Amino acid sequence: MVVKPRFSKNECENTLEASSKNPGHFNRYKKVASKELHADHVVRWRCPEEKMLKLNVDGAVNIDGKQVGAGGIFRNHKGRWIQDFWFYVGATEGDWAELWGLHEGLRIAVRERFCPLIIESNFLKLVQAINKGVGLYHPWRSILQDCTSMMRFLSVSFIFSEKRTLVRTVLLR
Repeated sequence: MVVKPRFSKNECENTLEASSKNPGHFNRYKKVASKELHADHVVRWRCPEEKMLKLNVDGAVNIDGKQVGAGGIFRNHKGRWIQDFWFYVGATEGDWAELWGLHEGLRIAVRERFCPLIIESNFLKLVQAINKGVGLYHPWRSILQDCTSMMRFLSVSFIFSEKRTLVRTVLLR
């Protein structure tokens, strides 16, 4: 798969030049971001061990909360891009986007034999559901069972991650 850059070098330079002439938009952003980004600790993406891959999965919901998408990215031990995916889930709750993102990522990992694999998600509810299981009548039960059977086929560690920037960027492409 060949990925072409969205913007040429000249387009990027023109955008940066135009933004430096009108910094108002960025000043407004800084006011909002400074409140949201204040944290007691720094969270950053960590590379997996050598010969391992890492899958970051995430879901996204539009502003009105009715349209949902999911996606993810596979990277190697050097942090280099291996493969990514994104898709429209439909009109549903955001929780389902996270679950379907995991399911699709695992499906790709099995097909491409991406193992051993570490999976990161910023959605604690999903991480807990995978690690602890859910009740017999939980709406996620059948999809979670499919995910756990694929995880058994691979050598997988599934962990919670507070970082979400890169996967959100892939989703919004």
